[in-house]
Amino acid sequence: MDAELSAPTNEAQASIITSKAPKRIGLALSGGGFRATLFHLGVVRFLFDVGLLSRVHFIGGVSGGSILAMHVGLHWDRYSGDHASFSGAAREVLDFCQRDVRNRIIRRSLLGQSRIRLLIAEYKHLFGDHTLSDLLPNKEIPKPRIMVQCVSLTTGQPCSFGRSGYMWYEPDKQGPLNEIERSVVAPQLPIAFAVAASSAFPPLFPPVHITAGLLHAKYSEFQNAQYVTDGGVYDNLGIERPLWHFEQHDELDAFIVSDAGGTFDWSMEHFGITLPRNVRATNILMKRVGDLMYRWLEHRQKKHGFAYIRITETINSSIDGTLPPEVQRCVSGIRTDLDAFTDLEISTLIQHGYGVARQQLIGRSWISANTPHCKWFPVQFNSMEANAWADSLCKSGKRKILPIFSLCDWPIWVAMAVFTSVLILALVMYPL
Repeated sequence: MDAELSAPTNEAQASIITSKAPKRIGLALSGGGFRATLFHLGVVRFLFDVGLLSRVHFIGGVSGGSILAMHVGLHWDRYSGDHASFSGAAREVLDFCQRDVRNRIIRRSLLGQSRIRLLIAEYKHLFGDHTLSDLLPNKEIPKPRIMVQCVSLTTGQPCSFGRSGYMWYEPDKQGPLNEIERSVVAPQLPIAFAVAASSAFPPLFPPVHITAGLLHAKYSEFQNAQYVTDGGVYDNLGIERPLWHFEQHDELDAFIVSDAGGTFDWSMEHFGITLPRNVRATNILMKRVGDLMYRWLEHRQKKHGFAYIRITETINSSIDGTLPPEVQRCVSGIRTDLDAFTDLEISTLIQHGYGVARQQLIGRSWISANTPHCKWFPVQFNSMEANAWADSLCKSGKRKILPIFSLCDWPIWVAMAVFTSVLILALVMYPL
């Protein structure tokens, strides 16, 4: 089936949206590596198909969500254009998710290169040399406000990058969530740099160093340098700071929270190795923060409209176009790495994001109950039997270590040559 021809027309979109749908929407894209990026892409495609994407006035992202948030903000004219332009823009994201970013970085770090510099360089393959100023709207393209969120290891406070520069928060005497917002206008910062700061997961990547020199600011404007890392450590939903901001400015009517955070399953591992132990401890802290965040949002439900689109949700699979229940239960277990994702993983995540968004917005009465299911398949449509499909996804939940040693990438050959040379030199020198 031709996905471009089967998408709803403008007339169909008008009949899908109800009078209860908010006019000004904020979209929060959670963290979760490429799993999050692809799940959110399904959500964004759904909003495009039903005609709600044009009502999105703000997009916030954290970690994996920041990748898509920045790409949508940078190429808003393409994402909000026709079906072909949307697919063309999305294709760039899909290609990037199959680039094997994590393993490319690890292989090059064997040669002594900085992992965070390598991460920035990888993001330049997606964002090029574009800077934050390219997120600014103009007369031809009224873009939404974009914010990608981080946390400062220096201050313990959240911080973020937007179209005007860098923002951070300082504690106020009134207590938490009453912080004072500070900012430095720095529109020349590369988008790749901002996304790297938001997605620099601490166990693997060192933090990004923010200085007055980097911001081209006076010392009086930014006296203390900060080390910034993955915003998911502070708030993996990416909703607290945007909500804090828009509670002070009446600019939005409702938030859609796209949550790609998976289930936290029991583990029988002993965690004797340092890295898995630290990752597990970090995941526990992030889980706790996420649980508390949902409780905090409950107290604001009367003041704000929230639509939660969770990757852990299962939807009615008896309707044509939805994923089998066995597959739905496995989606949230897909790994959150930045390694190469397969066509099967990509299509499953996009379909699930689309389907959950449809169900939740119907439940909110924002759209009609007869809204079509996903018919957009940017990669090869999967026709596997449900159990085999689910088994394949369960395997994909495990981190893939073997590709790190790929012989198709030159750093491995350089490292092998150096190791062999050192070994030969040691054997030659030993008799002496």
